[in-house]
Amino acid sequence: MIKNRFKIAIMSAYIGNGGTSGCLSFTPEAKEELNAYDVDIYSFTDENLEALIPYFQPTLDRKNVVNETLSDKIRYCIYKKIYKQKVYPSEADNKTRLVSKIPKIVFYKLVPNEYDYYVWLDSKFVIQEHWLKYLLWLISKYEGFDILVSKHSERSSIKEEMDFLVKDSKIPGNGVVQKYNIAELEYQCSLYNEKKSFRDDELYENTMIIYSKTILEKEKCKFLEEWYAHNYYFSIQDQISFPFLVHKYYNVRVKSVLQYVFDMPFSCHEYGHN
Repeated sequence: MIKNRFKIAIMSAYIGNGGTSGCLSFTPEAKEELNAYDVDIYSFTDENLEALIPYFQPTLDRKNVVNETLSDKIRYCIYKKIYKQKVYPSEADNKTRLVSKIPKIVFYKLVPNEYDYYVWLDSKFVIQEHWLKYLLWLISKYEGFDILVSKHSERSSIKEEMDFLVKDSKIPGNGVVQKYNIAELEYQCSLYNEKKSFRDDELYENTMIIYSKTILEKEKCKFLEEWYAHNYYFSIQDQISFPFLVHKYYNVRVKSVLQYVFDMPFSCHEYGHN
């Protein structure tokens, strides 16, 4: 049996797809390990959607997230003329995807604040035997950081991500335009890049996030509140806003620890090669 040093919660969501076929899952051996270590698992699906709705509205007003000038708003109108889409994300789809961000980002409103670490995993992962040992190794090696994430496997800045999305949006039938409003994304990126203190030199995968309990400290927790607000007021593409907030909240210690999260040891995902 693995020695129980940390109290851990695992969180995931599979919302708006119907059923549970894409939910985070565990092999019998992995379940046995997690149970022996007393790891708690919180899974959010369409069945418990009502528990998330009270937290849908962010705690921050839009003006407190990004101070937009008249010229900014004019620039947005220009982007809307440049990036015309035949298909836009529906309001219902946008809301569904945003609801999924609640347990991912402001998890502490749903999960008891009694854990040492809160681990977010995107849906469609299958966790296998010995994964817990790998998780504990990561936590022990990087103890002292507030957030552990992985670098993006293919791109290294929000500009590169934006260029990729714009290119993909021009491919007929591509699902990108059904997920994102490209003009809105371009505008969002422009707001970040006009800040002199921001260096666009990082991009994170955000598929697996390990939060230490230290992120719940009052001054650090603002990072999460604002991250959710950026997803609410701008794009739900949380990879775009995360690097901006990493630069803004220098008191939050973020460490990238995985090269390619979809090939994480002792797990498999439809995007990986395991």
